[in-house]
Amino acid sequence: MEEGNMANPFGAENASEAQTSSEQKPEQIVAPVSQAAEVKYAGFWIRLLATIIDLFLPGIVGVILGFVVLYISPKSTGSIYLTITKLIIIWVYYIWMTNKYQATLGKMIFGLGVQNNEGKKVTLGKIVLRETIGKILSWITLSIGFIMAGFTRRKQALHDKIAGTVVVYKDSGFQSYSGLVLGGFILGIFSFIPGLGLFIGVLAIIFSAIAFLDAKKNKKPGRRIAIAGIILGILGIMFTIALYSSLYYFGFKAKSGPFTDIKIETTKTILQNTAGSLELYKKEHGNYPASIKDLQSDNKSVFGEDFYQQPLYYKVSGDGQSYELRSIGPDGQYGTVDDIIFGK
Repeated sequence: MEEGNMANPFGAENASEAQTSSEQKPEQIVAPVSQAAEVKYAGFWIRLLATIIDLFLPGIVGVILGFVVLYISPKSTGSIYLTITKLIIIWVYYIWMTNKYQATLGKMIFGLGVQNNEGKKVTLGKIVLRETIGKILSWITLSIGFIMAGFTRRKQALHDKIAGTVVVYKDSGFQSYSGLVLGGFILGIFSFIPGLGLFIGVLAIIFSAIAFLDAKKNKKPGRRIAIAGIILGILGIMFTIALYSSLYYFGFKAKSGPFTDIKIETTKTILQNTAGSLELYKKEHGNYPASIKDLQSDNKSVFGEDFYQQPLYYKVSGDGQSYELRSIGPDGQYGTVDDIIFGK
């Protein structure tokens, strides 16, 4: 009896420990599984910012190659080739990057990636479908197909649904900041690029301001980065305005400066082309035109102004068989030392 009584307490204790350990094991297993299964889909704004970067980077290559094509092609078809060249480069860029890295450069910056609905790598055929038919349909729906990424359950745009793909965060470190915070800051950096600074700077200010208000209201991180994006956007706009103002001033208004020789040579070319048009006019009509306006009505390609945005000085003889053609120069006065005379 005593042995039996002594066995029962130990048995009960062992049973209790076994029951406790069995209750704790599911907790140790379930937690990491639920974390591994968690997927965060990339929404409309973060994807828009990635697209802006993607269109900018290969677009530079497209413009360079396009101008090469424009140089060697007839002017009537060169602009068409320029557009086609840029579209082909961007199309190949999207397909190649997505197939090799599951992300374009813009998506990589924000830690995004493209995968199929099952979380696996997208096949090349599906990528081509996504980047051709899918995106064409997203465009022709007045871009509603792209905006769908902002309100569908899995943040899928129309071309994602067609190809069976989703865009997700692959780098969890980027999830601590919102897409607007990072995007506004990156746009602020890009706002210093000549030619695009004004437009991108405005976007940087808008995105960063929205991100700052959102971070402040919801107590999210990133307010300092948002402020930096606003400052960069403002500085980028100021830089663009200063750059193009100086180019305009020294290029058209200043009487001297770094572009003096260029302005003189360009004006000489304008005079030479105008003289050629005058000879064609005389050949057709038997005499020179009474004014530059008469010449322009006959030939729309005639400028009528020099590089200083001054009207060309043109005077025809009474019999219409000779003329005087010159640029009155940056001072706007006839007969001064800065006049540029055709043939001299």
